[in-house]
Amino acid sequence: AKTIKRLSAPYAFVLTGTPLENRIEELYSLAEFVNPHLFGSLFRFQREFMEEGGEGSTVRPKNLNELHRRVSGVMLRRRKSDVEQDLPERTDKNYFVPMTDEQCKRYADVEYQVSILVNIMKKRPLRKEELEQLQRLLACMRMICDTPYILDRKCRDCPKLDELEAILDEILADDDVKVLIFSEWTGMLSLVEELAREKQIGYALHTGTIPQKKRRDEINRFKNDSACRLFLSSESGGAGL
Repeated sequence: AKTIKRLSAPYAFVLTGTPLENRIEELYSLAEFVNPHLFGSLFRFQREFMEEGGEGSTVRPKNLNELHRRVSGVMLRRRKSDVEQDLPERTDKNYFVPMTDEQCKRYADVEYQVSILVNIMKKRPLRKEELEQLQRLLACMRMICDTPYILDRKCRDCPKLDELEAILDEILADDDVKVLIFSEWTGMLSLVEELAREKQIGYALHTGTIPQKKRRDEINRFKNDSACRLFLSSESGGAGL
């Protein structure tokens, strides 16, 4: 930041999607690059717009109305209310997909184990290892709702995949449409990959195991390649993508 602020130019621009982030000092740093005289020294800024929290260990902003007035001369800020009228309305559709008998059986087996821990929890706090086991079991129940294949490669029951195939057949009939598919479980995404290959649908993949450069390549291919119709992503693409 100090190096950038030593640059000399007749004009300066800062582009940020998060002008406040978690620390108000970041706003000071951004504004200092555009106009170093706006707030004066950091000490003065801290005294004017920051104060200790109730516990003495946290810092919180103050005088926000004055802060907004001060930065309004140098900051162009588009709020959601400013842009949402320009966006098409979102349509939400919920598809209810029943589980197979095998899924129900496996789900019930895990649910029974969860019930044991819940009954213990009613009598006393769970120990650390018990709590971790409970979290794992609850995650397993959610996985089974997708497909037991995530936990057991021998069981490929996955009604959601059949439902997805029907949805893709319908909406990909429009050549201009592209689809983003998110799943918390990479095992589920591997089944979607198989489906895409079987139906000869081009796809890009974005998961935590893929190197950063490869992820950028996949994003660009999805954006720019008309034959790449699907973008498959785990939670690695959930925020900011």
